[in-house]
Amino acid sequence: MLYGVTLLKPINQWRKETLNLPPIGGKNGLQMQPVPTLYGFSPAVVPKPPDWDERVEITGYWFLDSDAPFQPPADLVAFLEAEESPLYIGFGSTADVDPRKTIQIAIEAVQKSGRRAVLEMGWANFGPIDLPPQIFRIEGDVPHPWLFPRMAALIHHGGAGTTGQGLRHGKPTLIVYQKFVDFYFWGQRIAELGVGPCPVRLDGLLVESLVDAIQTMMTDSNMRDRAAILGQTIRAEDGVARAVEAFHQHLEIAGSPPKA
Repeated sequence: MLYGVTLLKPINQWRKETLNLPPIGGKNGLQMQPVPTLYGFSPAVVPKPPDWDERVEITGYWFLDSDAPFQPPADLVAFLEAEESPLYIGFGSTADVDPRKTIQIAIEAVQKSGRRAVLEMGWANFGPIDLPPQIFRIEGDVPHPWLFPRMAALIHHGGAGTTGQGLRHGKPTLIVYQKFVDFYFWGQRIAELGVGPCPVRLDGLLVESLVDAIQTMMTDSNMRDRAAILGQTIRAEDGVARAVEAFHQHLEIAGSPPKA
């Protein structure tokens, strides 16, 4: 519901200015409208519930891969090639109220686990910080489709896009979530699918629990196998093609004459 309310204004502006259609609304925003709905995630991650009707389609993820070649920073490449694949730690678009505390917890957990990590803090501004040699701080934009295949496991905020990319590449994942929108939902689905530990709320993050989660993701062969198999399934899907197909199917239904 929150997403529907948040997106209602730009959707109605688009309907008015581009499509010359009246606005939609109602108590629950988009959810009350009898219109076809396409969900851009994999049915292997969230199967279609039996009580959803034929107007609702789960198409698979809508990945937007760039054709432009990516030239990674030389120091990042050197770090990745030096030893075994590292962990990815990133918190995307979440606004952490105490990012330095979060970073210190992550640093200590990586050190105690004996692993290596790349750190991408997204929108969080934690300023200059001394990092141990086993942690590499990413500066600038490094595309996830390039980075994630080179990771051993992922720790992130649980955004739908980041989650989809991580699962696409078959990586065990821990979601460290804030209690709003859909972050917890994706973390719970990951745990239910057995491709990552139970999600952890950001303001309850502890070094010990993070160390345990890291060790589980790195050593649980069943979890790693399940993540790899799920990645194969997602990569075999073509969510964009299915979404286009469903779009045209619904157009044909909408344009057909009424039944006698």
